Amino acid sequence: WCVLITQSLFAQRRFVAAMLLKTAMLSETVAVIGHVNDERVLFESQPLQNVEQPPDITLRTHFHRQNQFQLFIDGDAKFGRHSIGALTVHYAGAYTGYGPITAGPRGLTYLTLRPIYDTGKLNMPENAADMIRGPKRQLSSQTVGVIDSAALAAHKGSQWLDMIALQADSIAARLYTLAPGERTQGLDPKGSGGQFYVVVAGALEYDRHTLRRPTSLFVRAQEAALEIQASAEGVQVVCLQLALTATEYLKP
Repeated sequence: WCVLITQSLFAQRRFVAAMLLKTAMLSETVAVIGHVNDERVLFESQPLQNVEQPPDITLRTHFHRQNQFQLFIDGDAKFGRHSIGALTVHYAGAYTGYGPITAGPRGLTYLTLRPIYDTGKLNMPENAADMIRGPKRQLSSQTVGVIDSAALAAHKGSQWLDMIALQADSIAARLYTLAPGERTQGLDPKGSGGQFYVVVAGALEYDRHTLRRPTSLFVRAQEAALEIQASAEGVQVVCLQLALTATEYLKP
């Protein structure tokens, strides 16, 4: 079987990450496509993957070397013993095992978002020797449905919902729903490992761009909080704020 992964790599202070730049059919290893050049060191390139997992296929328990979020945007699945669907947020810290993920009869589509390049997943238990000792961090949200276009157009004002409440180590996932033309300020990224804003319904206006699902925007910790501006359709956008990499996992 195959998993379809689409990946985008950008290196800018704050960037618009349009999906569907590079596509490949990959085996069960779900290896990362390509490599990031030296710009990653200078500008912190942010890799994103759009994963389409076929129905009834299981992704084994595994871990990664970098902190990451997964945003489940379509389909359904069993994640460990729990049922998930759109929208569900999952956070896994570096060197934290998670899974398995078994796609339901409709398959499963999700975004994987990391602040820096990752070399790919390490299946367990055969890669247990590569699991570095250090803090293990894993958080999951409840499933929250995406608003439809009619409800979004009729929405009044702006509101937000904490899918993962702000943690002491800065991890957070906050869903913003804004009526047409509304503005609000996002989370302050100071002290975090950066933020991804992912459009899940309607459209976000940013720097003369109109951003639609599943386009994302990255905000670095050094920057001011993002001003979220809804389009004439309104917008529903989720802010995914990462923790800093634990010192135990930093290369000397």
